[in-house]
Amino acid sequence: MTTKQAVNLSLQIIGRNGMDGVVCEATSLPAALITAGLDKLRPSTLSRATAELRRQKLIETSKNGKHFHVQLTVKGIHRLQRSEIGKITVNEPAEWDGLWRMVTYDVPCAQSAQRRLFAGELRRLGFVMIRESVWFHRYPSFDAVLELARYCNLQRHITLAEITRLDQVTLEKLRASF
Repeated sequence: MTTKQAVNLSLQIIGRNGMDGVVCEATSLPAALITAGLDKLRPSTLSRATAELRRQKLIETSKNGKHFHVQLTVKGIHRLQRSEIGKITVNEPAEWDGLWRMVTYDVPCAQSAQRRLFAGELRRLGFVMIRESVWFHRYPSFDAVLELARYCNLQRHITLAEITRLDQVTLEKLRASF
């Protein structure tokens, strides 16, 4: 397991309890993470992960007697959400149904960071941009796009459509991309 994967797994385990984080009897952060459920990691991976959690300021820790408390910072919560967004996928059926799925959006300049994230994730999901803010996919993808839009807080700025017929120029661009 890579350090990045171990960090993301650590964030998931700590984040399971929401804002309460993890409280356990431990003498150190690695011991607390082992107690919380990271007991299958090699010691070297666990050591690198805990160092990264601290270096990137993804967690806050405190000790009260024998109890060690580990909690996500705001930055840690965002990192956890970002790792969760990477789990969104578009399932490809065995056969194409002949419909094109279109996503278009008009996002205000004040939300440009969310727009960039949304566009990058559309690309990762296999969408093809035909025009500025107009993306196409050949497989059913509304659920994935809506989940992504919810994460980016762009639900009111997107439009989804299923299209049965396209002009020849757009169709050639799509065929070249898929």
